[in-house]
Amino acid sequence: MPKISNVVVKQKRDDGTYDTIKPMPNIVREKFNLFLKALRRKSVAWDRDLACESVGIKPWHIHKWIKQYPELKKRLEIAEEGIKDWGEKRLRDFMAQDNKVGMVATIFYLKTKAQDRGYSEQIQFTGTVENKYPKEMLEAVTNAAKYGNSRPMINVTPNSKRLTNGEDD
Repeated sequence: MPKISNVVVKQKRDDGTYDTIKPMPNIVREKFNLFLKALRRKSVAWDRDLACESVGIKPWHIHKWIKQYPELKKRLEIAEEGIKDWGEKRLRDFMAQDNKVGMVATIFYLKTKAQDRGYSEQIQFTGTVENKYPKEMLEAVTNAAKYGNSRPMINVTPNSKRLTNGEDD
C-alpha cells in the first residue's frame, strides 16, 4: 500500500472556522532531531546558534519551524529542561569546590532560566498601605507615567483646595 505523504488536515476552531494543518516534511523532522542532539553536546553547551551551525542550518529556520509546527516547540521545551539540570549540576560542582564566583554566576543563571524550579527572588510584603494623597495627585502621577509629557500637567499638592466644576469651595 502506498504511503500518503501530503495529507492536509483541517481542524475546526471554536468559532466555526477551520485551520489547515500541513504535515511536517521529513527533512524538517530529521534536521530538528539533529539540532536537538547537537544542542546537548558538550562542545555546544546549549548554545542554539552553535547547534544550528553544527547541523548546517540557520537559526531562523528553528524559529520558523517552531512557529509552523507546534509539536517541535514542545520538544524543544522538553529538551531545554536539560539545560536547567546542567545548571543545577554545575551549582553542586561549584559548591563542592567551594568556588564562590562560580556559585554566584550559576545562581544568577538559574534565577533567569529556572524560575519554574524555584530559583527566583520574591519580596513579600505584609501590612496595610494607607493613602494620604488626594485622588487627583495619584491620577496626575499615573497619567504622567502613562503618557509622559504629552498631556498637560496638573499642579496638585497635598492639603490644597480641590476644584469642583471650576468653582472654589
